[in-house]
Amino acid sequence: MQWKDGSTSWVPLKDLKESNPIEVAEFAIAHRIEHEPAFAWWASHVMKTRECVISAMKSRSRYWDRHQKFGIPLPKSHAEALQMDKENRNDLWARAMAKKLLNVDIAFDWKEVGERPPPGYQKIPYHFVFDVKMDFTRKARLVAGGHVTDVPSVMTYSSVVSRDSVQIMFMIAALNDLDIMAGDIGNAYLNAETTEKVYMIAGSEFGEQAGSGIVICQALYGLKSSNVFCDNDSVVVNCTKPDSTIKKKHNAIAYHKVREAVVVGIIRVAWEASNTNLADLLTKPLAAPALQRLCAYIFH
Repeated sequence: MQWKDGSTSWVPLKDLKESNPIEVAEFAIAHRIEHEPAFAWWASHVMKTRECVISAMKSRSRYWDRHQKFGIPLPKSHAEALQMDKENRNDLWARAMAKKLLNVDIAFDWKEVGERPPPGYQKIPYHFVFDVKMDFTRKARLVAGGHVTDVPSVMTYSSVVSRDSVQIMFMIAALNDLDIMAGDIGNAYLNAETTEKVYMIAGSEFGEQAGSGIVICQALYGLKSSNVFCDNDSVVVNCTKPDSTIKKKHNAIAYHKVREAVVVGIIRVAWEASNTNLADLLTKPLAAPALQRLCAYIFH
């Protein structure tokens, strides 16, 4: 395997199949070796899976085709939202947008009107995405135009709790006669710094600040970069030092991809103490004291 820095190393094929299945399958097909024992059925299966995923994503990307939800019209722009409020003689959409702008303000470094952005920063657009919750509350989300930024050299991915994990937790609670408590961390993504150098110009949505420059400092919907935190020193070493050969289960499959992401600044790997790692709540069986301690970080 030849890496972007020109170095080469041997990587087990089984690891590449798991970390880069599409690239490996395309390579096998391009070099007409897809019928070899190592790829005999696997390559065609991967390509069919890719087509199914693409087809499913296309069928779900219907935001611009959806004009109402629960019988309530959905605006497609700031101006259209205000026009709907005017016609309905209320300010539901206006309040939803104001709430969102207030919440995301911590992600912005404001510049004076006409002030030049820092060197190397790219101007991007932005827009609002509107939705209606099940209780008919209006929701507005400010989305940065990350689609116009350069494509990162490595894949970026943000994981979420799987449905299976939630079902297992419900089952454990039922078997042990435990009460279930649910919580929501509002705008949690804003706690992460962005590695992308981007800025935008405030429009009429920002009221008196319209025309000002906005340098985006924290993660915002639409941007590609994110931070990664880990509680294992060996994994941090493996991700940040190219000469490391340590393999741990945390990133054994795709450690080389993580290294590339660290080098180009897409992600940052940092050590997190086990006694403060909130991810343990969903990934490890914890004793009551540890469970209560980690929950305290969330609820207090």
